[in-house]
Amino acid sequence: MDSLIKNYGALIREAREQKKLSSRELAAIFGGTHAQISYIENEKVALTLNAAFRLAHSLELPLENLFAKEIVQAMPLHFQKSSIKKEIPKEHQCLNYNDIDFLDMSGVFSSGDFSGPMDEAIEFFVDEVFDKDFRIEPPLYKFIYSCLGVKDLEKRLIDIPPLNKESDKESDRIGWIDFRYPRHLSFENIRNNYLSGGNLLFLDIGAYLNRIRISKELSLKQLGNSVGLSDRGIRKLEYQTPEKLRLEDVLKLDIALNMQGELLDFAWTVAKFYAGVYRTKSQRENGVRPFQTFEIHGLEKLTVLSRLYQHYISGDLWLKELRRIFKLPSKI
Repeated sequence: MDSLIKNYGALIREAREQKKLSSRELAAIFGGTHAQISYIENEKVALTLNAAFRLAHSLELPLENLFAKEIVQAMPLHFQKSSIKKEIPKEHQCLNYNDIDFLDMSGVFSSGDFSGPMDEAIEFFVDEVFDKDFRIEPPLYKFIYSCLGVKDLEKRLIDIPPLNKESDKESDRIGWIDFRYPRHLSFENIRNNYLSGGNLLFLDIGAYLNRIRISKELSLKQLGNSVGLSDRGIRKLEYQTPEKLRLEDVLKLDIALNMQGELLDFAWTVAKFYAGVYRTKSQRENGVRPFQTFEIHGLEKLTVLSRLYQHYISGDLWLKELRRIFKLPSKI
């Protein structure tokens, strides 16, 4: 498949010059460095999803300006949102940007230490789910004390063999995606979070892609061949979605899977979250203030824990309990 984004460097430079911004001034708004702007404008690096969002936001540059008209027309679910908006699920409860911003402004993520409420949240989960003989798939036991870094709960959990996420056999790796996304947490659960404005992570893009590919009965190799990536490349996108995911790869996958822009819109929503657009800090400083690595660590832990609550605890009790533990307003 030929390149879908052409002359992006010149288009970004033109937009910057129209706003009479120097590279350094744009970098300050963009939340990056002068060197990053220079590399992108001279097309010395691929345009990543993250960089594309932050530049488009900083320059007030419509994304469609970077694409040929036929690409825009092939993706109505991103560029013409009416189709998606009709599908917003009613009464779907999820953590949202306001929850995260409240904790962000309280210094929870920047301090790097919210082990107290996290431990309490996990204890509640154990009491509500594990101790009621609820059937939990083994990967979730591993998830609790490994992914969330809680070691003092090990004595309450069963021993299981390590999950083989490096195996070449897809059947051996299934447990790893379930490790972060419980087996019964379907494509629709992730999609409903997306449609309802819930927090989305980079790993959600991979899980989303995995479920779409499987629903269309495509092998890793078949999808890879259609977009110019190896089967290992597709596997990595599905299971270890990198924050340096290329915008062009998102476009090619969207077209190959005939998603009409939904994958692009989903990925764009993720980029918006990590860029910190909804942060009060960004609004106060009149620029993009992306979450830093040490902040993302806690943010992702909380979001993933909320998925377990959301899936295994019925009704709205899970959200009320999380908000109580983390001292979030009851309605936010």
